[in-house]
Amino acid sequence: MIIHCSAKLKEFVGSSFLSKGVFSPSEDIWNAHLFLINRKKCIAFVHSRTRYGVVLFDLRKADVPMLRSLFEDALVMQLYRDQILGESQINAVRKYASSIHFLPTNNDKSAIGSLNDIIFRLTYNVFEGPIDMNRAKNYAASYMNCSPSGTLKYRIPREMMREMLDEITA
Repeated sequence: MIIHCSAKLKEFVGSSFLSKGVFSPSEDIWNAHLFLINRKKCIAFVHSRTRYGVVLFDLRKADVPMLRSLFEDALVMQLYRDQILGESQINAVRKYASSIHFLPTNNDKSAIGSLNDIIFRLTYNVFEGPIDMNRAKNYAASYMNCSPSGTLKYRIPREMMREMLDEITA
């Protein structure tokens, strides 16, 4: 699995955290971006093919060495919350997410646009009422992957990820 980092995220994690070497293109490409909610650092991830989103909230610089395992845990939890992941599939998903490589941005405009849309919906949800990180977390857990995406011909990212997960676990 390859995660392409935005310039802002690359600056936060440091260039020494990025993987070295050449990696073959695959369908397991994610894009990630660092953003702030109420002065707290958060990272949004979006899968390039399915536009499925995962968010890590309230990160500190000390969390950077554990970013791979934090993403893996957040992915499993998001799949579980979206009722995509069954108990029998957890090990397959963990195996899928076990070899994560962070690389500089790939400038995939479509995926970055979807990532920006997720970030906008998270921050707008927060500012709709009192600034509250819990409202953003609730939105991410319940509604983030339910909106049809124009880049997917108005299919729902949750359904696309369900199809991909069926391919992985088959």
